[in-house]
Amino acid sequence: MQKKSNSKATNNGGPQPSSAKPKLSPNQDDVARRAYELYVARGRVPGHELEDWIQAEIELSGKARS
Repeated sequence: MQKKSNSKATNNGGPQPSSAKPKLSPNQDDVARRAYELYVARGRVPGHELEDWIQAEIELSGKARS
C-alpha cells in the first residue's frame, strides 16, 4: 500500500478562482428598467426603444467600458 502525498493537487474540475467572474446575462426586468431610465433621460422622446434596450443590455452585461 502506497502512502498518499500531502502535496496540493490541481483542481481541474472544481470551482473557478474568485478572480474569474462568470458572465451573467441581465434579466429582462433589469434591462427594461434601465431602458426606461434611458428613455426618461432623453426627455421621453419616442422612437428610440430598440436603441435604449440594446444600450441597457450592454451596460448591464458589463460590456460597456469607460
